[in-house]
Amino acid sequence: MLEYRPSLVLQQAFKFLGERYGWGHDYNGRDCTGFVGEVYKSFGILMPRNSGQQGKSDFAPTKRFAPEDHAARVEALSALQVGDLIYIPGHVMMYIGEVDGEPYVIHDVTGLSYYQSDESLYRGTLSGVSITPLSPMRLSKEKSYIDGIYAIKTII
Repeated sequence: MLEYRPSLVLQQAFKFLGERYGWGHDYNGRDCTGFVGEVYKSFGILMPRNSGQQGKSDFAPTKRFAPEDHAARVEALSALQVGDLIYIPGHVMMYIGEVDGEPYVIHDVTGLSYYQSDESLYRGTLSGVSITPLSPMRLSKEKSYIDGIYAIKTII
């Protein structure tokens, strides 16, 4: 078991970078909860199997957000620590830091959507453990990942 330190969390997470997405461990891969579960298991931290159970449980200190509370989400994002887990419906991401004020996450994800410079919505496929900026990511045309956040867990 490893000593819990942010640098080691990143090291463990980056070992999976590029690994093929596998819902429920299909294709000898992992899904988003399998990915974060494996990272934290190396520190002796066990968590529920699916993102809904993880996001709603109290295995770690948790900030919860009302659907309409955009300002609280933005404030919470500015205080994230490396390794914090961010929950949106059906998905979990790990915060890894920021570049020029933009929060970045590592997550095991199938697809992504974001608005392009011409304001059209791009929809693409990643299908693996990837690093993405958080702010541009979209759940739909109307809703950003940020507005979908219902919980943030700080693993200590």
